[in-house]
Amino acid sequence: YIELVNKHNVENSRETQRMSEFIKEIERWTEGVPAAQIENDTWRVTVLPTENGRMAEMLHKPSGRDLVFPRGRIFTRHRSFEEWGWQGFDQHALFTFEHRVDGDAIVMTGTIEGGTQMERRVSFQGDAVRFDSTVTNKSDEERVYQVWVHPEFDAATSSGSSDIVRAYIDDGAWKQFNQDWKTETGPNEAMLKDAKGGFAYYNTEENFGAAMHYDVNEIERPRLWWSPGRGQVNLELYTAPVTIGKGDSTSYGYSVTYLDEAPE
Repeated sequence: YIELVNKHNVENSRETQRMSEFIKEIERWTEGVPAAQIENDTWRVTVLPTENGRMAEMLHKPSGRDLVFPRGRIFTRHRSFEEWGWQGFDQHALFTFEHRVDGDAIVMTGTIEGGTQMERRVSFQGDAVRFDSTVTNKSDEERVYQVWVHPEFDAATSSGSSDIVRAYIDDGAWKQFNQDWKTETGPNEAMLKDAKGGFAYYNTEENFGAAMHYDVNEIERPRLWWSPGRGQVNLELYTAPVTIGKGDSTSYGYSVTYLDEAPE
């Protein structure tokens, strides 16, 4: 591939990336990057700590399904379960985490330029995969922090039909809301603000899906980003904005469960 693009003087790999940058990515990924893995009878989870803690695998063993399989994306662009800054630090400022495996948990710790420290913990909680994060303000000034949680789930189809790929919120009862949805918006978008700690998708042809569970005191709002062409459903979360003084911290968490029937 590299010989071919050099032969024909290809300048860009895509509209926003120079070919020279993409070749560096290919060479780095070919050499390999550090990974950490935990597993139990239900799950095998593989995380890439130096790649901003992205999830490389979330295999549900009983079904054989990898919920984050990058069906329609180049693997270097697949960024499932990264957590980005929305306020307090730049979303393009990525962590190169150090990590340790502590029993059935992966613990990642890192600091980025500007004085934001993050500790992320991925573990098991019953039949769920559990995520817990702590953000610490290491700068010399008070800051408002808000984090964008970015799961990319495999929809297992390129269908744009909301009868096949259904998205739900739990406002006391599970309700579908993604009828006539266009990527990140639709006529029922207002239902998202009524979510009370539950957010899910389900493929009615393949009979599987996933649900996100969270504390409404920690999460300001969920956001659906659905790309049928990529076979991808993002059940994204934005944490509640919190003002943090120098040396102080804020924490939040959420969990993922596998669905073998629609939550209705």
